[in-house]
Amino acid sequence: MASSNFITALRTLQTGEFYADLRQRPRYYARLCSYYLVHLLAFLIPLNRRWVPLCIALLLITSAFESSPVQKWRNLMKRKQYFFLFISLYLVHVAGMFYSTNWDYGLFDLEVKFSIFIFPIILLTTGFLNRFRTEKVLSTFVMGCLVGVLVSFFRAVYYYYRTGELQHFYYHEFTFEHHPSYFSMYINLSLCILIKFIFDQKNRFRLRYFIMMTIFILANFQLASRNGILCMIAILTFTFFYLILPRIKWKKSLLGLIITLGISTLVLYNSNYSINRFASAAEELTSNNPVLKQNSAGIRAEIWKLGYSRFQQDPIAGVGTGDVGDEFIKKYREVGLTKALIKNLNAHNQYMQTSVALGVIGLLILLLNLAYPFIQSFRKNHLIYGFFIFVFGFSLLTESMLETQAGVVFFAMFQSLLVLAFPNPSQNTPGIPS
Repeated sequence: MASSNFITALRTLQTGEFYADLRQRPRYYARLCSYYLVHLLAFLIPLNRRWVPLCIALLLITSAFESSPVQKWRNLMKRKQYFFLFISLYLVHVAGMFYSTNWDYGLFDLEVKFSIFIFPIILLTTGFLNRFRTEKVLSTFVMGCLVGVLVSFFRAVYYYYRTGELQHFYYHEFTFEHHPSYFSMYINLSLCILIKFIFDQKNRFRLRYFIMMTIFILANFQLASRNGILCMIAILTFTFFYLILPRIKWKKSLLGLIITLGISTLVLYNSNYSINRFASAAEELTSNNPVLKQNSAGIRAEIWKLGYSRFQQDPIAGVGTGDVGDEFIKKYREVGLTKALIKNLNAHNQYMQTSVALGVIGLLILLLNLAYPFIQSFRKNHLIYGFFIFVFGFSLLTESMLETQAGVVFFAMFQSLLVLAFPNPSQNTPGIPS
């Protein structure tokens, strides 16, 4: 027996099977590391932005070795329309540097937006992610958001017992890592993911999904982001009319959603802070009081007017990637918008920000990056991709999400990741643990 095993081993060495296995194992470990790094990144996005760049760098390195260049090229060609569309948003910003004068601002902006370029290269060339594994990553993102909400809540309780002030449960005081608008955007995507998981289960009741939905809805009210609350209401309204009514026979799921929405409605009714923020926004937008115009909603409206007037001066190609910040500062000085000048505010609307920087050309490319995947998501019955585009596109109305790492990484990663979750029964993925 021993001699026969030895002979078999010698034959393996002679035929090269042993060395072939050695050559393949590094790729297996590279795939494994890449897969878990994607999970780690999804978990960290809502929790700790300081570790995100390191995670992306490691993912870039490991993904370079997970398959052969030939196989990567084949994977890319299967998704080429998405790849070229996604990187075009970064390339148009690179082109905007050629007619910019402030190169320091422009190079920093390209550094912030680099994820828009790198994630399509990392994810759309891979072979280790399919629809099932992508849904696992989405679950990890939901867990990251849940941990973030729970940490925020217990942190608020701690400070409340120290100071006795309820303010710690709301808005900036509630979130410990991100601006409320960004964290609300993450939570809204998590809600969408949970809604998908609930309806994938059909009439199988999963209590944990409804508990998490309730927690996220309540957290959105605590964050008091007007954009986030309106986006959430739109998501829940769509869910009721498009998903619940056609499936009314699913009694357990329907009952769970009714209870979840009922609890959330009661909290909203008693949440004076969130209601007051909407009331103050209405007052700021309709009042002629210059003091009110310097507040949150009022100052946004003034900035948008200034942005539109600057866009009209260079409507085709804009002022350039590097000069957009300087142009807004000039406008703030001209009209005496003191608060915006002191805080060096951006447009607080990505569509306006892109229009001023890159003109109609840049705006059209941005809209194509949202519209094409959105249309394809409904054509191919990929609901979660449509949800993601809606959540992000809606968030761009009141925040320049692509001017910060928190917005760029979220958009770039999920934009490419969700392409891999399109239904594709014939997809053959290399073996890694699920």
